[in-house]
Amino acid sequence: MSIATADPRIVERMERACSRATTVEELFAALSHEVNKVVPFDGSMWFGVDPSTVLAVAPARFEALDDGYCQTFWDGEFHEPDVALYRDLARQPTPAAGLRELTADR
Repeated sequence: MSIATADPRIVERMERACSRATTVEELFAALSHEVNKVVPFDGSMWFGVDPSTVLAVAPARFEALDDGYCQTFWDGEFHEPDVALYRDLARQPTPAAGLRELTADR
């Protein structure tokens, strides 16, 4: 569903949540609450993103995830040798194509 085809009431609630938030924490909490009404979930990760690479950056919010889940993920991304680290893919002219090329279509 795109924003153009979304229920106008949902869009209005999301916009209202954005306009009322005074901190990033409030924003993520409010958006999480609204999204969960439309797409129920058991746990979530919310991130700010770098607009040029769309890679996750601070701030972040984690809800109802097992202890250590995020630490395990980020340790693997930043401390383990890999052919397709986020930082390397972000530097590719076309990141998705870079992933495909780096993995030889696997």
